[in-house]
Amino acid sequence: MPRINATTNYGSFDSHMLNRAISWPNVRKIEHSMEADGFRDNWPILVVRHAGQLVIVDGHHRFYAAKSLGLPIKYTVMDCSLETAMQIIISHAITNRPWTMRDCVEFHDRRGLADYGDLLAYSDATGISLSQSAGLLSGSGGSAVGADALKRGDFQIVDTDLADDTALVVEATTNVLGRREGARVALVQAIAGLCCVTVFDIDTAIKQITGKGRHLVIEVPGKENNVKMIEAVYNYGAKAKPPLHNIERQVAGARRRAKGNRSKYHDLDRYKA
Repeated sequence: MPRINATTNYGSFDSHMLNRAISWPNVRKIEHSMEADGFRDNWPILVVRHAGQLVIVDGHHRFYAAKSLGLPIKYTVMDCSLETAMQIIISHAITNRPWTMRDCVEFHDRRGLADYGDLLAYSDATGISLSQSAGLLSGSGGSAVGADALKRGDFQIVDTDLADDTALVVEATTNVLGRREGARVALVQAIAGLCCVTVFDIDTAIKQITGKGRHLVIEVPGKENNVKMIEAVYNYGAKAKPPLHNIERQVAGARRRAKGNRSKYHDLDRYKA
């Protein structure tokens, strides 16, 4: 059982620069709880000894709440390096408020991992979820990347062309359906799959979605139904009507472009509202 220490020497603690931003409303809530129950022994903050300080790796909100009330800080010292401690925190969710996928991505961005910064920028710009954005940028197509893969810190961008084409079409669907519905998972999967079809012209798709085929852009469930919906929009009023749904099924998972380019989105905000 780890030893629980207590002290009112608030100056002996230091915040970890890579941790999440403080939510002061959350601090206020914890203060109310501590006013009634004190700083409970089963809820100590976790620290690592580093450069003569007790660096907080989990429990910043509890620290500030207890400090504001003049209560002793209950803490446990982790017997590991600062970097290892942070990886344990985000990987095993041993915090009072488990780390979300965005928390993990922002953490690695603050560590200086450029691909995570590009991932955040791409997702924020397009409205596509982080996990699905990671799939597009890592070469997995429209399939989502799991939280564990992003938590490890080894996410890398290997395919930006498919992500770029998908984003352009998603921008068109969000113009019609709104940001939330226009970038929902099944629709993005369908668009990503169609962007791998050689006869699917991006400019034509955008023109049809925002133009004469606009009335056919509707919310439907599942990837297959969304592929069929986009096919109907794409072929509306056209002389040549490629069977996009059948072709997409045949080439699902294929990539028509070489991989390895860097993301354009870290410095590009053309899709932001």
